[in-house]
Amino acid sequence: MKKSTYWKIAPFGIIAIAILFLIFINPADPPNAALFIGRFHSMVVHFPIGLLLLAILLEALARVFHIEHLASTIKLLLLAGAAGAVAAVLAGLFLEMAPGYEADTLSLHKRLGIGIAILSFIAYGVRLLDAPPGSILYRVYAGALVVLCSFLMIGGHLGSTLTHGPGYLTRYMPQVFRSALGLGLPAQDWAARMAATADAGIYSDLVQPILDSRCISCHNADQPRGGLALDTPEGIEEGGEDGPVLVAGLASESEIMRRILLPPDHTGHMPPEGKAPLTAPEATLIRWWIDEGASFDQKVSEAAPSPLVEQIFAGLDLPEHRTGIFALEIAPADSTAIRAARATRLAVISLGENEPFLQVRCASASDCLNAEQTAALRLIAPQVVWLHLGRTEVADSALAVLAALPHLTRLRLESTSVSDASLVHLSELQYLEYLNLYDTSVSDSGLQHLSALPSLRSLYLWETDVTSEGVEGLRQALPDAEINLGLTLPSVDEDTTSAL
Repeated sequence: MKKSTYWKIAPFGIIAIAILFLIFINPADPPNAALFIGRFHSMVVHFPIGLLLLAILLEALARVFHIEHLASTIKLLLLAGAAGAVAAVLAGLFLEMAPGYEADTLSLHKRLGIGIAILSFIAYGVRLLDAPPGSILYRVYAGALVVLCSFLMIGGHLGSTLTHGPGYLTRYMPQVFRSALGLGLPAQDWAARMAATADAGIYSDLVQPILDSRCISCHNADQPRGGLALDTPEGIEEGGEDGPVLVAGLASESEIMRRILLPPDHTGHMPPEGKAPLTAPEATLIRWWIDEGASFDQKVSEAAPSPLVEQIFAGLDLPEHRTGIFALEIAPADSTAIRAARATRLAVISLGENEPFLQVRCASASDCLNAEQTAALRLIAPQVVWLHLGRTEVADSALAVLAALPHLTRLRLESTSVSDASLVHLSELQYLEYLNLYDTSVSDSGLQHLSALPSLRSLYLWETDVTSEGVEGLRQALPDAEINLGLTLPSVDEDTTSAL
């Protein structure tokens, strides 16, 4: 067989293989290969759209200005566009197997895509006949192009809705057109709302616009990926398939903040790869809203903005009113030291863009803070402000390194073998704000080492050996700290079952 013949039949062979693949795989449990092919849909689909629209434009110019020599170009564009439409449809059928797309919109988008492929081949076949104007075939051809153009417009709009969420096309539409279509006023930019009066609602005027611009393209009532809809208060309160996304009053324990603060290349980071992450002011406002109780009705005038939030309100540059560790002049950690720490299986992540501070956690629960990791941690000690050792088998003796982390603000030691003796290493951590000792053997004697921590605000002591007397003594020493002991059920003094 000639080489040129292979090139002619190869596309048909690829299409046949793709169709067979579609027939025999289980859409409810698609293999990774199917989902991988589906990812090419958004790239392939623009190819036929451009070719077919160009063919329609050239056909209109050829008929208006009687340009006959465009015929061969138009035929080639229609054929290439039709072939590209078939490829886009096949990739789209694979992409359909991925969860998270609104069913009705997806169904209509798919039907229009198939219609575009069919109409493209019809238009190409009729164009080959070079029917004269006024003939029945010419009218069929012209009608096919008109319907094809309509399908391309509607299908493209539905595709953007599936990808970017409802209202993507109209979000920045001029008000004159919005009024004509009955769409009302456009959503104001959240930064402009921040400059409004104190009567602005924290959620409605500050947080909701952030969610609208960053999150609801994937998490809305029509397209709730992961079962999570963030476009209404009811959806936010309900959470998703993995449970609640926020803990009112505790941004540090809220899943939505954890996802936002993950590094951009992490699979769980939100927004996902390919979309712009939240800015520092946006993340700060969401954190503040949750810490204030995540109310959907509270106004700015009814809350107590943190210094950082006040800076955002005033439109000041971040460095001018920094507090705590952020007011310190700390040089960034040496990149070689960071790489060395990561080589020991410590996860080292920057706390924020243009910030020298780092968060660190053990990548292995069974081998946490060994001698090599401890040595590497000491090389980046001034920059470490968050340390996550919870649910690991870290040795009690290894916790001596905590005294070498002068700027530590958050420390998680839950479900570890930490003892009272190890807490002595925390006594000089003047910036420590958050400490989690849940499910440890810490007792009242260990609490004595915490009484001199000036910045401690959140302490978790569920399922420990502390007593109410020890906790009360610590509360007197740290009146501004919230000491969380979990849920305590009242005791039953006498058996009342006989009265039932």
